Amino acid sequence: METTGRKHRWKGSGRGRTIAAIAAAFLIAGAATAGAAKLITGADVKNGSLTGKDIKDGSITQKDVKNGTLKTADLSANALRALIAYEGENWSIVDRNVIGNGDSYLRAGPFEPPMGIGSLGIRTGSPDDAAAFGNQVDFLNDLVADITTLGYSVYTTQENIDEALNNLPSIRFEIDPNLDGVASNFSTMTFVPDAVLPGAWMEIDATTTGMWGLTGAAGPATGCDLNLTLCTWDDLQTALDDGGDAAAILTVQFGKGRDFAFSGAVDQLVINAQTFDFEPNGVFTSP
Repeated sequence: METTGRKHRWKGSGRGRTIAAIAAAFLIAGAATAGAAKLITGADVKNGSLTGKDIKDGSITQKDVKNGTLKTADLSANALRALIAYEGENWSIVDRNVIGNGDSYLRAGPFEPPMGIGSLGIRTGSPDDAAAFGNQVDFLNDLVADITTLGYSVYTTQENIDEALNNLPSIRFEIDPNLDGVASNFSTMTFVPDAVLPGAWMEIDATTTGMWGLTGAAGPATGCDLNLTLCTWDDLQTALDDGGDAAAILTVQFGKGRDFAFSGAVDQLVINAQTFDFEPNGVFTSP
């Protein structure tokens, strides 16, 4: 130790401070490295705390999204338009099947339809009225036996149910039944749905629920008579398969009447791989 004036200094104290600083730096670096070794996981993040600002723009790709989780509400209007195709030119009121004040019209709502913002409104003012809306072109000569998936969504009210529990629109196929021993080449294959709850959109599977019947001579010939004894979908298919030419479709329609007054709507018609969306500006199909 050297004495210089009134102060005492350690010899080589500058080098000592340098060594101490370097050691401290290594300790800090080591601590940082140890902290970095622990990766941040979902357990370290509070649920609901991350926002869009925390995610780098363009960093989320298709592989980051679970298949089947996105809904139409998650897509932009342009993306939705790219997924649908206009099919409205062959969908319209079937005037020859309209009676009295029966009416059908493309409309907005009611409430939140299962597809888009619109639906097909159907109204009959009395038991004497009938409404019909369908396609008389695109299904011509398709085979009844080739239908494997068939259904739609319906919106009804308590007022309709007060008339009758299953007071609902039905799917109707005008067909050529091609039955041996039956001279008539025309029948309307009509679905009679089961009752559904009012005040909400309800899905109906026309192949596993409800009953079916045929009009004209084909009814008693098959035992699936709309005015007498109804059949399940499977029984109807069996009855039409009599070993001769297959039953062929002429038209596809939504119909109501003549039975009870009704005011409601239908949407999301599914026929095999096609889904038909009824909107205020037309009928569209989506994959």
